Amino acid sequence: MKGGDPDPGKMRRLADAALSPDTASVQYAVSMLDDEDIRIRGEAFCSLVLNRGDIAPVLERHLASQSHNVRAFCALVLANRGDSASAPRILPLLDDGRAAVRSCALGALGYLGYAAAADRVAELLDDENEEVRRSAAKAVSDLKAA
Repeated sequence: MKGGDPDPGKMRRLADAALSPDTASVQYAVSMLDDEDIRIRGEAFCSLVLNRGDIAPVLERHLASQSHNVRAFCALVLANRGDSASAPRILPLLDDGRAAVRSCALGALGYLGYAAAADRVAELLDDENEEVRRSAAKAVSDLKAA
């Protein structure tokens, strides 16, 4: 719905997903991380971050999604939720073929203070992508401060 309001049905379901640890609701919110409407993607992200249920296992499974948006956003959702136990499952995303996924994984690992990733994070200071290099520099700084 470019230019208009976001789909109200999707918005309503995402608002409900923020309150429900139900797997189907969480799966729906994850699927909306790849919606064509950026506002829906943003609402899905917020719904998952705000969900108080134990949804980390669902999010971790989606770190291997076919969708680069889903992989990247799930790493960031896990970090924003403070799910530090998920950090080892985020680590493989540093080798993702998509720069945006690598960048988000770096942000997540730095935010979580995952010191075990320090050497691998430092390697990405030389990544071919400028945004990845910036994210690596921030993650190195975050890891030193942790």
